[in-house]
Amino acid sequence: MSWVTEKFTTCSLFIHSVCRNAMGSELDDGTVTCLTAMFLHVTSQLPAYVLNHAGILGNYVRLPIPEDVVDAMVTMCKRKGKTCFAQLQNDTVDANAKRQLRKFLSRMEETQLSAAHRKVLLNLPVFETAKLSTAHEVKFVSLTEVKRAAPLSKPDIEIQETLVDLSDESSRTLAKALGVFPMSTAELLTDVVFRDIIAGKLNEAQVRVIKRIGFQCE
Repeated sequence: MSWVTEKFTTCSLFIHSVCRNAMGSELDDGTVTCLTAMFLHVTSQLPAYVLNHAGILGNYVRLPIPEDVVDAMVTMCKRKGKTCFAQLQNDTVDANAKRQLRKFLSRMEETQLSAAHRKVLLNLPVFETAKLSTAHEVKFVSLTEVKRAAPLSKPDIEIQETLVDLSDESSRTLAKALGVFPMSTAELLTDVVFRDIIAGKLNEAQVRVIKRIGFQCE
């Protein structure tokens, strides 16, 4: 194999991969686990000729910074479609790893988000649902699946609808960048609870609590 062929073959292995440690930044274990589950190649070490080549680093080999990682996600999603998110949607990847990925992505500036970035991030199941009733099981969802967020102050009533929990700072920051905000108590009552009352989903005791909360909102 010639020197040129060897270099080309080696470089081709890194196309659309992410460097774990470069330029003073490093990916944590959980983020690496999630990216690997999305079929992205995370490399710990790169040859000097790659690190020193301005045309490769940051273009083909992505840096361990949020905007570069999301760029790599966009590229992979174009190739793999929704299968990129499959392993994040089940229990293959543990909860802490998803939280680490969410915290990492929350560092991305809203002004850096392109339409392609938003599309990927809206479909990324790294947000947790709020425990608003005894029937609710907390799970990871995307903002495409669950488009509304619970108030930061949990109400004293059981809510039937599934809402995203934004009490965590990283969840709140990333959701804000994607245009999703916690509902106010008044919005929760008018948009969610009153529909449950009309549908007969709440008992009399719950309705009395709702009336008390409603008076406090006036």
